[in-house]
Amino acid sequence: MEIHLQEDFLNRMRSEKGFLLTRYLDQLQLPPERALFVNRSRLPLCDKGPDLSQPALPFHLERVPYEEDGYYYPPQEKPGRHPLHEAGLYYIQEPSAMLPVSLLDPQPGDCVLDLCAAPGGKTVQISCRMSKRGGGGILISNEFVPERARILARNVERMGLRQTVVLNEDSGRLAARWEASFDKILVDAPCSGEGMFRKNPDAAKEWSLENVIRCVSRQKEILENAAKMLKPGGILVYSTCTFEEVENEGQVGDFLRTHPDFLLEKEERFLPYEGRGEGHFAARMKKAGSLIPSTHWPCGKQKSGGKEEIQKVIGLADTLLCKEAKKRLFSEFVCSAESHTPAGCRLPGEWGMEKSGTISTVRFGDQIYLAPPDSPDLSGLRVLQPGVAFLQVKKNREEPSHALSHLLLENDVYLSVELSADSSLPLQYLQGMTIQTGDAGCHVLQWKADKSEKTSGTKAAWCLVLCEGVSLGFGKLVGGVLKNHYPKGLRIQC
Repeated sequence: MEIHLQEDFLNRMRSEKGFLLTRYLDQLQLPPERALFVNRSRLPLCDKGPDLSQPALPFHLERVPYEEDGYYYPPQEKPGRHPLHEAGLYYIQEPSAMLPVSLLDPQPGDCVLDLCAAPGGKTVQISCRMSKRGGGGILISNEFVPERARILARNVERMGLRQTVVLNEDSGRLAARWEASFDKILVDAPCSGEGMFRKNPDAAKEWSLENVIRCVSRQKEILENAAKMLKPGGILVYSTCTFEEVENEGQVGDFLRTHPDFLLEKEERFLPYEGRGEGHFAARMKKAGSLIPSTHWPCGKQKSGGKEEIQKVIGLADTLLCKEAKKRLFSEFVCSAESHTPAGCRLPGEWGMEKSGTISTVRFGDQIYLAPPDSPDLSGLRVLQPGVAFLQVKKNREEPSHALSHLLLENDVYLSVELSADSSLPLQYLQGMTIQTGDAGCHVLQWKADKSEKTSGTKAAWCLVLCEGVSLGFGKLVGGVLKNHYPKGLRIQC
C-alpha cells in the first residue's frame, strides 16, 4: 500500500535536526519489522530454566538486542494466527516499542504505574520483569480512552498477568488521589504517531500540524500529573512513537526547566533507518530524594471481601488445583493475617503456605477477583480489573474464571487435555466447538500431586485445555466428551 506523506510533514522533517529524510523515505519502501515478546511465565515446564536461551516456539526467531525476551520474526511467519498467541505465550509488539521499558527497568517489589497503557505491550513487559526472581510488587495499568482500555484489559487477561490492576481513568484524577505513591512511572504519551506510518498508511493521511500542537499540550498535562505521583527518588520514563522534536527532546527539556527536582539520566531516539523498527523516543528521569521501598497509598489499601467470598475461593481451589499449585499460586496473593482475622478467612494450613494469612478478594458483578496484596483502595475509580478473576458465581454453583486458566501450568490441575498443535483441535476449541476425547490429537492427562489427591473419576470434571503444554482455557470432561468453556466473547470466528 502506497504511503502518502503530507508536504507539511516533509518540510518539518527536512528542518528536523539530525533527521535524514532521504534515508527515511528509502526505508519506507521496505516491509515493516515484526517482533514478539515472550511471556516466560507461560512457558511449559520443560522449557523453563535459569538461562535466557531462545524458547522453543514454532517460528524462526532472532533476539531484539535491547530486550532479552523480545524476538524478531520474518514476514512470512504468522504468529498471530497460532493458538499459542491466544494462550498468552507471546505478545506481538513493534520492536522499537520495547525500548522504554528497558529504560524503566522495573524490578520485583516495585510499585509501578503505566499511565497510558493501551493496547498493553509495555504493561506486559513491565509485569513480566516484575515477576522474575520471586515476583512481588504491584502494577497499575491505566488507559483514558474507554475502547482502548477494554483492549488493554483483554490483553492483561490473555497474557495471564499477576499483580496488575487495570483502570480507565484520567491522569488528573489519579494524581489527586495518589500523590508520591509510585516507585516508577511510564508515560508512553499519546503523540502524532509518525513512527506508525509504515505499518498504518492511514496514519500518514491523518497527520496534521494541528494534531501535533494538541499532542504537545496533552503530553505536558500528563507529565505534570505523573510528576506528582512519583515518589522522591523514583524513576519517570517518558516515551513517544513520533519523530517530532517538540514532542520529544523539546517536551523533556520544558519539563526539566519547570521541574528542577528532576534529573535527566538517559535519552534515546530510535530512528527507523538506524535500526530494526519503526521509530521511538524515550527519556529516563529521576526525581530528587531517597526512594523508600515501601507501598503507601494516601487513600488506604483495598479492603478484602468477606468470609463468604474467601470460602468460595478456597472451595474451588480445593476442587480444581493440586497442593503445590495452590501453594505457588496463592503465595503471590497472601496478605499477613491480623490476630483478629476470622479463622474462616485464613488459608488452610494443609496447603503448606510458607506464610500464613488471608487473601484479598474483590467482587465485581458475578466475578470474584484475587487482588494484589498491596492494592490501593479503588472505590470511586473506573476499574476494569482489580486483579485476577478467579471464579464466577452462578446460581447454586461456582465456576473457574477464564482468567485463572492463564495463570496455571500444565500439571497444576488434577485433569488436563492436550490438543495437538498439528491437528485442527486447538482451533476447534477456540471456536467453541465440542471435542471428542477419542479424536486423533486429543490426549487426556491425569496429574496427582500426592497420593491423597484423587481425580474425579467418571463424573463430570473440570480440566485445563492445553496446546503444546500451554493452557488455552477450561473445559469439562463428561465421559468421552470435552465440553467447551472457552468464553463466547473470545471465540474465533471463521
